[in-house]
Amino acid sequence: MSTNPIRVPETIERVREHFTAQPSTSTSRASQELEIPRTTLRRILKQDLKMKPYKIQINQPLRLFDVERRFDFANEIIERIENGSMSLERVWWSDVTSHISMYPVM
Repeated sequence: MSTNPIRVPETIERVREHFTAQPSTSTSRASQELEIPRTTLRRILKQDLKMKPYKIQINQPLRLFDVERRFDFANEIIERIENGSMSLERVWWSDVTSHISMYPVM
């Protein structure tokens, strides 16, 4: 494994200082400003500085209609569990977020 001549302590320190001062800078912009190839910058961030990339995601706020639908859905599930038409043993529990339909498949 050859060492990238750009990944020297001085460059790593420049990257650290840059992201300390401007933590929300994209890697594309930082690579331009620091005049470092983007792939090298990403390696420095991940391997040398132990930073993890993330992308801020902006979500739409819940509207009153959305809150009402969630409330109706929760009440429907409770009612089905109480009357025996739905069993909690048939629910697939997961910590993965996904699209949820209005009513579960029976």
